Amino acid sequence: MLARLFKTTAANALKSFRAKTGDTAFLNAAVAIAANVTAADGSIEQSEIDKSKKVILAHPAIEPAFNAKEIETALNTALDRAETRNGRATNAEAIEKMASRDEADRKALFLIGADVADVGEIGDKEHAALQRIADALGVNKAALLEG
Repeated sequence: MLARLFKTTAANALKSFRAKTGDTAFLNAAVAIAANVTAADGSIEQSEIDKSKKVILAHPAIEPAFNAKEIETALNTALDRAETRNGRATNAEAIEKMASRDEADRKALFLIGADVADVGEIGDKEHAALQRIADALGVNKAALLEG
């Protein structure tokens, strides 16, 4: 019992520290995921960009540490990269760096992509992009999309 309490307290302290200091790796992965999902079908629509901003701005690991301008700048950079194969690969590298994070972080990142994909209907190319993201993060795509 005491060990569980210590573990929970330590995890909460780490999350609080990340929020205060700005978890740039988490932000970079979040915008990379949003960008790769947005660009998956070959077009980048304003409604998907708007949803990306909304979802990322509201995330508790990002919102307290980064202002709207910083998030928008990071997202625009990732979206610009997502227009090319090399850029999508660079975005994928930011996502892959999160594979060692705890399961809650990895699931939260995947769900950012799922929320962006939910704009309209999730097409085959978006499903494929979400599967690549799930594989990189080591999470169960089907289970997370059901939730």
